[in-house]
Amino acid sequence: MSETSSHEYQIDSLGTFIGDNNRQAKIMTENIYSMMADGLKKLHESN
Repeated sequence: MSETSSHEYQIDSLGTFIGDNNRQAKIMTENIYSMMADGLKKLHESN
């Protein structure tokens, strides 16, 4: 195995890692927004 191919593989897996983190962050943000929306709805209903 040559140095270049292992180096390219590292860049590939890093890109995948970053992509996974972005997807998880997006999901977490969407979850927080839906939780906030639910909370606001409950607040309006209780008033």
